[in-house]
Amino acid sequence: MLAAGRVRYTVVMGSQPGDAAWIDVSVTVRHGMPHWPDNPPIVMQRAMEIARGHACNLSHLAMGVHSGTHIDAPVHFIHQAAGVDEMPLTATMGPAGIWIIEGLDLSAVRAGRYEMICLPVKLHGSDGAPARALLRPLETAEDGG
Repeated sequence: MLAAGRVRYTVVMGSQPGDAAWIDVSVTVRHGMPHWPDNPPIVMQRAMEIARGHACNLSHLAMGVHSGTHIDAPVHFIHQAAGVDEMPLTATMGPAGIWIIEGLDLSAVRAGRYEMICLPVKLHGSDGAPARALLRPLETAEDGG
């Protein structure tokens, strides 16, 4: 049963042309993963499980907003500055520029020029937010582009 005002929908995902060009540089969030010493631990547990007779699987996640791959909002370092929910979407999309995005896994990335998409979770007034970060190589004259 859905609460008033909620809509249930199904999304079918599949490969799209050009998917192979994107490199996921996000760190996978997992229970007990390393975190900054002064931040809360990462807790990810199943609250409901089909195997235990529930209608669906449902996970509970608790962590600091500066865990795993995340973006720092201006208010993280500047008193009364913008929170992550006030940042323009274009701030973290397009040619990779200067933004504070931490917790990236760049082990499979060669040196070069990249386009980046890094979309943080829209958390009201937050100083940071977990994010999914993707890179796509930009073609250069040397590449034939």
